[in-house]
Amino acid sequence: MLDVSISKMRTSRPLRLFLLFCLCVVVVTGIANGSLNLIRRPVPSVAQRYPGTSPVWDLGPLGVVKMAIEDTVSYPLNGSGADLKWESMLPKGGGIVYVGQNKEPYMLSLYHQLKCLDVLRHFHIATVEGRASAFDGLAHHCLNYLRQMVLCRSDLRLESVENSDGANAVDMYGELTCVDWRQVYSRVEENQKSVEGGSSVISPP
Repeated sequence: MLDVSISKMRTSRPLRLFLLFCLCVVVVTGIANGSLNLIRRPVPSVAQRYPGTSPVWDLGPLGVVKMAIEDTVSYPLNGSGADLKWESMLPKGGGIVYVGQNKEPYMLSLYHQLKCLDVLRHFHIATVEGRASAFDGLAHHCLNYLRQMVLCRSDLRLESVENSDGANAVDMYGELTCVDWRQVYSRVEENQKSVEGGSSVISPP
């Protein structure tokens, strides 16, 4: 009986060692695969972290400036230098900023609206001149986009009505207190430089 027990022990010990070895292999393989998955796992995009909405590019409190509302001649509809003048409204890179760990490109709505104004300007000129415009397809988009932006912001500034019985001519002249857009342009430029220099970009909260 003793010999049989010893024989069983001798037989089962190698088996236990083999099973222990197999278990170690499984555990080590699982840890390795898990580590690789963590390494390979892509960083969620800003769009994935903000489903159905847009991330916020928080610049902190911005200053204010005064703007005189008037029919300026500085941004003409057409004529010599008009194109360059309107193009100068956009900063370097067309108003695109890069946010998040993946440096994902986003355009500020401010610049999208300015671009759309220029699209409608080109479309109007082409229509008056009776020719096709490269902006034909964008004109409808821009008209609706600007409509939606105006409604979304719902500016409550009161403007005097000069002729309530006729064409309802509105006196738009006056002075507005506005967000200092120069600070926005400056921060966009900083963002562009940070991307070009390879440093980290401003991330949304």
